[in-house]
Amino acid sequence: EELRTNPNEITTSGAIVGTPYYMSPEQIRAEAVDGRSDVYALGAVMYRAITGTPPFSASTPMAVMTMHLVTPLEPPSKRAPGLGIPEDANAIIARALEKDPAARFASAAALRDALVRSLAGAGVSGGFLRAGALEALDEMAEHTSSGGAPPATRGEVGAWARRRRRRSLFGVVALLSILALGVLGYGLATRRHVRADLERELEPNDTLEAANPLSLGRPLHGYVGKKLAPDRGDVDVFRLDVPALADGRPMVQIDLTSLPDMPLCLAIDRVDARGHVGTYCRPRARALHIGALALPAGRYALGVSQDRAPRFDGELPPAHENVSDEYSLRVALAAPRAGDEVEPNDRPDEAQPMHVGERVFGAIGWRGDVDVYCASDRGVRARFRVREQLRGRREDGAALEVSAISSPDVRTLLTQVDGAFPTEPRALDGTRACVSVRLSPPTRAGAAAVEDGYEVELEAR
Repeated sequence: EELRTNPNEITTSGAIVGTPYYMSPEQIRAEAVDGRSDVYALGAVMYRAITGTPPFSASTPMAVMTMHLVTPLEPPSKRAPGLGIPEDANAIIARALEKDPAARFASAAALRDALVRSLAGAGVSGGFLRAGALEALDEMAEHTSSGGAPPATRGEVGAWARRRRRRSLFGVVALLSILALGVLGYGLATRRHVRADLERELEPNDTLEAANPLSLGRPLHGYVGKKLAPDRGDVDVFRLDVPALADGRPMVQIDLTSLPDMPLCLAIDRVDARGHVGTYCRPRARALHIGALALPAGRYALGVSQDRAPRFDGELPPAHENVSDEYSLRVALAAPRAGDEVEPNDRPDEAQPMHVGERVFGAIGWRGDVDVYCASDRGVRARFRVREQLRGRREDGAALEVSAISSPDVRTLLTQVDGAFPTEPRALDGTRACVSVRLSPPTRAGAAAVEDGYEVELEAR
């Protein structure tokens, strides 16, 4: 009765109130709703919690609502085939998302009972699905539709809710929190079946605890999608196990495809040793390729995110979202050939060793990349020669910078002579003899740089 006694607080009849991704068909048609409409919404939440995507999505809200009305539901196991979603989860979610309210679970409690039975069959306790909260939802739905008055429309419910919000906010928040925890718990319990051969990212995966498994040699696709906060972009974290090899230190090849409107970074951290391997950032529309990266056997966390390094003016670029273009990340064991650059080689203490007469072909492949090479022979006289092999356009004012390193604190900038940067010939007597290669000034975030190739040779003199 309260919904109808104050016309000043009732919205226009037939108004649609709700989020299109989770609206029931009867709600979209502005018909009378009851607890079964909430069951539909919970089914949509479960669908997204398990698969990482809403049951229906399109480019406009109206298109999404039309799909709720007429489009058959794709089973979660078909939407996310790499997750091993059990058949009973398909059945529970499909029943909750029936377009006919009469075909759904009759109440939230009935939905809860089905969830508890499913979890029990998988050996998981359903204690987080608190019965009191779900029965409260049923009682609320029954109360709003009883008393002899005609069932309220969604528009009237919205107006009543706004008027009652100040008096009932705490109770509503507590109720929805318990329900959300129950649905999330079911989603997380079901996600324990995630296989190591995952083909697409499964959100949320923005922390190490929620990291998706990444299999060697198998590409995994994802989106730098919804921002985590207004000024914090999406981060996708993947867990990689590098096996021990009997014939030496493992090396991997890494390929990360690009996005057309967003520069990307790949951060690699050693989980079991709590060490940072490196951060590799590329401009928009430029893929990342690391031909050989030496990684000790162990577990690693790989994070894909927008490159938000400060611009030349010192300002941070804004955080962006891209839900339409996906990237692909692939890590595979590598067997570098003689003459290939091997990362990491950014500092003298991790420099790539070279013998007299050897040539190495390298590249400045990402923002801030520095490559260092050191002579490993003794008893001979030799010098380094670095030849530039520019493969395309280089960004504003950047130039290849080559320096000779004779001690940790002594670096000598080299001058280009006849197309090469030569060091002074010197006797290799066990003291440090190294050369470093980089771009100067370093490329900025998002700049249109290219792979700056070069050849470094240690020649006898």
